[in-house]
Amino acid sequence: KPSPNGLPVFRLNYENDDDPSRRNGADSLLVFTAPTDADYVVKVSDVRDFGAINASDDYHYTLSIRSPKPSFTVTIGGMAPKVSPGSGREMRFSAERFEGFDGPIRIDVENLPAGFAMHSPIEIEAGQTEAVAVISAALEAVAPDEMADKAVKITASALIHGLNRTHELGGLGDIDLAGPPKVTVEILPANDRSSVIEQPGKPLTISIHPGQTITAKVRAVRHDFAGRIELGGDDSGRNLSHGLFVDNIGLNGLLIVEGQTERDFFLTASPVAKPGTRMFHLRAKVDGDQASPPIAIQVLPGSPQSLPR
Repeated sequence: KPSPNGLPVFRLNYENDDDPSRRNGADSLLVFTAPTDADYVVKVSDVRDFGAINASDDYHYTLSIRSPKPSFTVTIGGMAPKVSPGSGREMRFSAERFEGFDGPIRIDVENLPAGFAMHSPIEIEAGQTEAVAVISAALEAVAPDEMADKAVKITASALIHGLNRTHELGGLGDIDLAGPPKVTVEILPANDRSSVIEQPGKPLTISIHPGQTITAKVRAVRHDFAGRIELGGDDSGRNLSHGLFVDNIGLNGLLIVEGQTERDFFLTASPVAKPGTRMFHLRAKVDGDQASPPIAIQVLPGSPQSLPR
């Protein structure tokens, strides 16, 4: 809704695609929401008056009218991952949405080879186009054979008009082991552990309220790397839900300087953050972008100001 500015406001009941990527080819798509129950007349003409009545053979238009068919596709980035033992690599799931579908999309990963793990399900949030996950390898993991690679099954599903729509995305290609990592990173709670939610048998979970900033810690283990460990700028919080971000990063972003192995960092939930739980991680921009094990961050309802002291 436009902000009041003294000018008149008119409701438009249509939306032209005007899509520069031409997802619909040379065709034009116009989405029309009828304001009331009524009979409507559709007329197709050229705004330049080309193909007029006196030259009707100049242009031929074909018009089809139908109900919307909301749908989606998902592509995988980071196929054929090479993962260092005791560390992880990012996998990116990107959605393309069609004809008004804006809901959440769930990604399930099944039958990973022994010694490999990925926290599932992974969700592309409503209104968003990406989710970033981590495939990790245990210290004792061995490179899987071809049969184990082919057993991996990835599906994307969403609820559309009350029906569950599922797409099979195949596998991850040839999963392999990389060399030993030069550096690994992990996320830890703040020293006071005030935001920790204890859940036996589950990944570390920290909590936050909309409008709140909390502290967490990132720790690096330097196996064979003495330099600066950069963890990113405004993109340093990987896979955080909409409205959550790593705060107070300064001009140089989130990093661990030479000679150090850990630092505190800040996580902020803006007032628009919605309640829910999501896995997030950090990515070290060294040694092939080693990723930390994901932890869960839970947005709790209510603002910090409304909570009892």
